[in-house]
Amino acid sequence: MHPVRQFSRLIIQIHRKNIWLSEMASIGFVVLVAISLSGAAVSIVRKEADINSQQKRIEQLKTQKVALERSLKVLHEKDKIASTLQNYARSQISSHTLADLVNLVFENSKTFGYDPLLVLAVIHVESVFDPQALGRYRSGALSGAMGLMQLKFSTAQEVAQDLGIVLTFPEDLLRPEVNIPLGVAYLTRLIAQFNSFKLGVLAYNLGPGTVSRSLHKKHPLPLRYYRKVLRSYYALRDQAESEA
Repeated sequence: MHPVRQFSRLIIQIHRKNIWLSEMASIGFVVLVAISLSGAAVSIVRKEADINSQQKRIEQLKTQKVALERSLKVLHEKDKIASTLQNYARSQISSHTLADLVNLVFENSKTFGYDPLLVLAVIHVESVFDPQALGRYRSGALSGAMGLMQLKFSTAQEVAQDLGIVLTFPEDLLRPEVNIPLGVAYLTRLIAQFNSFKLGVLAYNLGPGTVSRSLHKKHPLPLRYYRKVLRSYYALRDQAESEA
């Protein structure tokens, strides 16, 4: 073969080998970059997953914190009611009645938007915290009022129907879990009816008919019951503040 041709062929072969090596190097570089990028992508995905998991955990902890704070607040308020009653009522109330009163007064006060001590004041004036109390007229005859909040059966039936509570027998009113919700609901109805806390409290004692007629005829209303409720409320409040 001619030397020039042989030399040219050798140059072409070397050139092709260089191209092939160069392509292989490029491919290898691309593969390394791809591997690095995929590794980085996996690392990023894992970190994002960890961050999302941590964020969810933080949200869970925040929710638990709010729930615990609410529970602590409830326990604190119930403890205030219990300690106030124990020191204010003393021997007038049994430990069993105390536990019932604390829970029922707290729940129904929050339901209807009252200070629990105000509900306790009404109960104190009505029955002196006696669940079995039976109301009497000055003559000594039974008035028909029963239980802690001294409800009459006919009145309680009307309120029970509105609340969806089944009230079958008058004796049901001697159960605190029946009497207190109905009593607080009835007081709320009267306050709304007369658009006045004072008149609502008076109507609870005198009856809404009596209050309406007195207002219509512009006759003065006896305030003794209203003042007794306020005195009891202030006494309970002072007791609670001294306990605090």
